[in-house]
Amino acid sequence: MNYVPDYNLDPPDYDEPEVLDDYTEYLDLEVSAVLTVDPDGDWVLGDFSGDITHDQYWYAKEHEVILASTDDMIEHLYALLPALSHYPAGKYRLHAYLGLAFVISDVKKLQTYIGKDEDGDPCFDTEYYTDDAASEIDLTQSELSRLSVTPLGGDGDA
Repeated sequence: MNYVPDYNLDPPDYDEPEVLDDYTEYLDLEVSAVLTVDPDGDWVLGDFSGDITHDQYWYAKEHEVILASTDDMIEHLYALLPALSHYPAGKYRLHAYLGLAFVISDVKKLQTYIGKDEDGDPCFDTEYYTDDAASEIDLTQSELSRLSVTPLGGDGDA
């Protein structure tokens, strides 16, 4: 008679990742742009320089979570700027500093016990998962400071 060992055919138990508490990440940027004011008072920004350039992404420092794209940053700048329609029609150099606050959510952490160290303390392998993580601007904690608007000369320089 052949003996067949009794193998456990159930899948192994895996720990579920723990969802970390939301946290706030702060980002400081220096922004320069050309402000164009139309005769009817409408205004638009363009020709960005400084920390905002084209096709760029900003990431959280602690986890690989995208905070914003260039388009998002420009949208945040517009949200924080005061109305600029009081300037006479023309072109201006706008310069400002942005202090942006982003709320990071849904980062997951999985700790797996891997044994004990030489002192007998438990050791864990820690992995972070950001596939479902998200970031959202918190305009109530964000600010625009040191705003300057200078008329551009005829050659486009301030």
